[in-house]
Amino acid sequence: MRRGRSSHARWTLTCGRILDEALERVPSLRQRSLVQYALRHYGCKVPRRVAAAYLRERGLVEPHTVKVEMPMRRFEAPHPLDLFQVDLVYVPKIGGGWLFSFNCLDDHSRMLLGATAFEEQTGKAVLQAFRDIVTH
Repeated sequence: MRRGRSSHARWTLTCGRILDEALERVPSLRQRSLVQYALRHYGCKVPRRVAAAYLRERGLVEPHTVKVEMPMRRFEAPHPLDLFQVDLVYVPKIGGGWLFSFNCLDDHSRMLLGATAFEEQTGKAVLQAFRDIVTH
């Protein structure tokens, strides 16, 4: 007795046809946009890994290359206050809007020298915060 195709095989075939049609209409689609296009125009939820495999099999994308990890180089300033690390972070406020958090670290000790929050990010305010931290 011959068995019919499994539901997975039928689904994969249907997916392939939908992706073929989508790429005929819009040849520039790539993995993420192809998945979104299939869902929006065909009502078919295509997993991203399936779309990626489909594009690879047809030679439409470069195979993923493995990046060679370089050994991490650690450094620190030889003396306290020789070098600072400064960061400006956007923090969402409850009720909407943003606060801008200015943080300054001593590179030698990794100690937080100061942190200031601003309602508005301006160069003048950031410079004044840095001067306040360095002079105290």
